[in-house]
Amino acid sequence: MVFSIVIPVYNREDYLKNALKSALLQNDFFDYEIIVVDDGSKIELKPVIDLFQINSKIKINYFKIENSGPGLARNFGVTKAQGKYIVFLDSDDLLYQGALHVYKKMIESHDFSAFITLRFNQLNEQIDTEIYLVENQKLEYCTYKSYLYKKSNPEFGASNIVVKKKCFDEVGGFDRPRNRSFHLEDHDLLLKLAKFSNFGIIFQPKTVVYRIHESNSINEIEKILIGINNLTEKYKNNEYESKKISRFRTRAIIGIPVFHWSIKLLKQKMFKKAFKLMFTDFVMILSFIVVFLPIKLNLSKNERKSI
Repeated sequence: MVFSIVIPVYNREDYLKNALKSALLQNDFFDYEIIVVDDGSKIELKPVIDLFQINSKIKINYFKIENSGPGLARNFGVTKAQGKYIVFLDSDDLLYQGALHVYKKMIESHDFSAFITLRFNQLNEQIDTEIYLVENQKLEYCTYKSYLYKKSNPEFGASNIVVKKKCFDEVGGFDRPRNRSFHLEDHDLLLKLAKFSNFGIIFQPKTVVYRIHESNSINEIEKILIGINNLTEKYKNNEYESKKISRFRTRAIIGIPVFHWSIKLLKQKMFKKAFKLMFTDFVMILSFIVVFLPIKLNLSKNERKSI
């Protein structure tokens, strides 16, 4: 089996239905499974799975665990996965129709350890749940001999990541401080995966819709700050040591969320939190500014490959 799509979910019945619908619309590609991990929901979600399974050729595996957070729910899902590659999909995000065809082209062209796909960011009320089509265009991507070495600044998110299962297992999956997930666990995972070579970024077509709503907005700031602190502490403890990227570049990568949330806090007039974050992680912000701020998201055309 090529892919296992792992979907963690907590309550969110309507969102789960949309995520499942998008995951099942893959243009006659059937070499995959779907694993739904119910992270201790207070409502019964098994009937939703049963309803989708009735008319589906794709096996949908459902598991319910004690509430632990999305990172540990994803880890559990990976332990049940049969696919060579893991495709993460949060329950409030969507895959475009044909996304797995794009991913298959990527792994046929290179034996990637992992790759990142770009996404569409959509406000919750702007999403048309009837449209998940990937446009008919060439696959444009870039390979990395040294992970995150080139000057690009992709948006990180769990639904953007496709990773070889054996590589995910080797780095221990998503982090589990105090046996709970933490925000920015996607950054942590990618920094841990830097021990491997042969990565890529898909520039076109975008394959994921990231849903913007209250639960991933400024209201989550306390959890975000805990996540940033976890990244910086792990950096100081040399837990991100890699021959593939320098410590300076590691600081720059951690500086991405530090810079982003500092600006967001300032805009929300949460000045005390903003200045505390900027003062505490000034070195990370400075590294980010030097490496990333002058660089546009897309790499120059001559650095891209097409299929």
